[in-house]
Amino acid sequence: MNTSSAASAVSQVVAWLLVVTLLAIVAGMAAALVKVKEGASTGSVVRSAGVAFVGTMTMFLALIQVVAILL
Repeated sequence: MNTSSAASAVSQVVAWLLVVTLLAIVAGMAAALVKVKEGASTGSVVRSAGVAFVGTMTMFLALIQVVAILL
């Protein structure tokens, strides 16, 4: 593998990590909005947003690893 293809691979990984992080942030914000609409306390809203963020990140990072193994 030459340096240009290695740099390309690294940039692809960084791009996918940015996409995954953005999707996890959106999921966390959606969970927070649902809790706010329910009238939940601030702690409950933050907890739900955190769980949604971490769950989404875990799912997508695992999916990226599986796709990398299959390819």
